[in-house]
Order: sequence, then structure tokens, then C-alpha cells
Amino acid sequence: MGEHRRRLEPDAARKKLATFSLEGMSWQTLLEQDEANREAQAYAPQGVYARDPRDDTITVFNERRMSRPHDYPDRGADTSSAAAKSTESSCPICAANTTPIIDLKELSEGFTFINRNLYPIVAPQAPDDVQIPAAPGDPQAPAAPGHKAHSGAAFGAHFLQWTSSYHDRDWPELGEADRTTVMERLARLEAVLLHLPDFPGGPTPASAPASAPGPASAPAEEPAPDHVPNDQRRDDRHVSIIKNVGRTVGGSLSHGHQQITLSNVLPGRVREHQQFERRYGKRFAPFMHENNPEELTVAQLETGKLIVPYFMRRPYDMQYLPASVSGEYLSDLSSAQLRDLAGGLAIGMQALEKVLRSLGKEIAYNVLFHTGPGAGVYLELLPRTQENGGYEQLGLSACQAIPARAAEVLREAV
Repeated sequence: MGEHRRRLEPDAARKKLATFSLEGMSWQTLLEQDEANREAQAYAPQGVYARDPRDDTITVFNERRMSRPHDYPDRGADTSSAAAKSTESSCPICAANTTPIIDLKELSEGFTFINRNLYPIVAPQAPDDVQIPAAPGDPQAPAAPGHKAHSGAAFGAHFLQWTSSYHDRDWPELGEADRTTVMERLARLEAVLLHLPDFPGGPTPASAPASAPGPASAPAEEPAPDHVPNDQRRDDRHVSIIKNVGRTVGGSLSHGHQQITLSNVLPGRVREHQQFERRYGKRFAPFMHENNPEELTVAQLETGKLIVPYFMRRPYDMQYLPASVSGEYLSDLSSAQLRDLAGGLAIGMQALEKVLRSLGKEIAYNVLFHTGPGAGVYLELLPRTQENGGYEQLGLSACQAIPARAAEVLREAV
């Protein structure tokens, strides 16, 4: 079978259907699924987080993720070698080595589907049952002063959405109708998780507006907590959506997919977005619509645009900004906005891959779906065009390109 025909077969997928569907999923069904699955128990994370007191960066721990399978060739490997070709042909998804499928939707050819991640960063558990070790990952180490004040239980659920059952079809290879369907199923998963019954933190409003107390000169507020107490109705959970393409940016399997996590622990960027809205009195996406120069627009769609941000940290960073979004989540977007969000993602991925090839670089980039209070819904595409050095680790980016030239190159690649 040629590369263009590699896929998860429909009959094999049907045998993998879970005992519950996306619409029937609850926290209890997830707990029961893991209790009945020894493999899930074997790869479960430690269930704790630690917060860096310098900048509130959150770390969760799962040493078992080191054993997850990879089918990207090693960096610098001869891609024509027999070993490299063997690696590329050993896709566990096409071989139906997947966890139970909770959602499956037909496309014009093949289907898109959602299942649980076997190597999660968070997993369902009763938070009261988690014991915080003296030091994360090393129960024998002495506790540092204040350690327990900066640690806690991390729980949730980690999912994968496979863009297509065909191995070589990701967002750029799908037609508009199929791309829209995939994005609609992703939005539906997000909505279900935001209102998941029995989640220990309780329900979260899908579109709760963030407060905006005044201009940037307003008194500094206390840092947002990394874990909001369960008796508070706001920000007790977050749904994170990312995409890793390439081994050197965290990708493990080349079969196109997105990662989705529901967690009680809020990523740092979520807190930054909330602080941004309090400071500027508006969400980040509308701010960029108003302040990013038009010359940095890469592609204009009916309901949004693909841009290079004026503060580009590494060459060819991009963002897709839906226009006139009143909500804060994918599930708040209209059908046309979801269509263009999928289209903007496809255009951005295609342009990035063309530019990376022209530079002789590995195809490696991350896609971040920014949602929730303060964000306003937008995508960020971050290619690995430049190594991060010591200055970047200090918080000072030394970019080896200028935004205007990067936007020009990307427009030529669209």
C-alpha cells in the first residue's frame, strides 16, 4: 500500500469504539474507564504540579511519557535509510493500536476521531487521594521551605483528535468542508469538557467576561492562582488545545493530530491573558486587530486574518485572529468563523512548511489554540526557525529576522 493510502481502516476503528460517546461522557465514566484499563494505570502521571515562585510557571510530572512511541526520524538522520523508512511506516494509529474511540465523524474520504491519550499529562483522579511528595518526582528528598505552598494535585483528562484517518492528511490536505467538520468536532469536545458533569471543580461558564477595572496605571493585582479552589465558580478548569509537528518541538507521532487537555491547573498563558485584559480593558485578539500593522497581514479571510505579530520572537511566527468574536471559546464561534479558523490554520501550516523547506530546516512547529478569559480566541503558529539561547531563557528574544520581511516571505508562500 502506497504512502497516500496509509490509514486506519473503518472496520478496525469501529472495533475500537468506547462504551460511551462524547455526548455521554462524564467525570465518572472517565474514572471507570481508567479503573478498568490496566494500560491506562501503567502510564498514569504522578498527579501533582509544582509552581516556580519566580514567575508562577507550572510543571506537571509524568516520567512514563518518556516511553511513548515516536515515528518521526531522529534529527539529522538519513531519511533515505532503511531504518528511517521503517520508522515512518510504523504508525500505531494506522495499525489500530489506539485507546477506545469516543467520537467518530465521517469525512468525504475517511473520518476524523477522538480518543484518550495513553501517555497523559493529567488523568482523572480524586484530588483528595493525591499525596504531595517531599519534592516532586523524589519522595526521599527533603522538603524545601514553602514547597507545599507551591504544589498541589493536578487532575483532568488528556485527549487526542486525529485530523483524518488517512496518515498523510492533515489540515492543509483537507477540503474546506472536511476542515470545517474537524474544527466543529474539536469545538464540540471543548464544550463538553467545559461543562463535564461531576468534574471536581464544578461547572465553568462558557463565556464569562473577565473584569476590566481600569487603565494600565491601575494598582497591580495579586497573581492569579494556579489552582482555583473548588468553591469558586470561575476558572476552576481550563481546556488547553495544542498541536506539535516535528520531533524537536514535542511531536511523537506524525499522523496529524491535536492534543486537548481538561485540567484543574491553569497554564501560565491563561493567567497572562486574564492579567492582559485587566490591564488594557480588552482581550488580546481584538487588541492585535487594532494594533498590528496591515503590512504584517499574511492572508485575509472572510471572518479573520493570518498575521505576523509586530513583536515576532522567532522568524515566521504567525497568529490567526478571528474578527468580531464576542465569546471566549471555540464553541462560541459561528460556523463561518470555525470554517475560517480551520482555513487560516491550513494556510499557515502550508506556508510554514514551504518556508522551512526553503531554509533547509526541519519541519517543526507548534500550534496553540488560545481561548478563555482575556484571550478572545486566536491561534498561534510557532516554527522552530531559530534556536533559543541564554538570552531567550532570560526573557529577551534576539530575533534573526524582521517582521515585515517575514510577512512578505510568507505571503509569497501562501
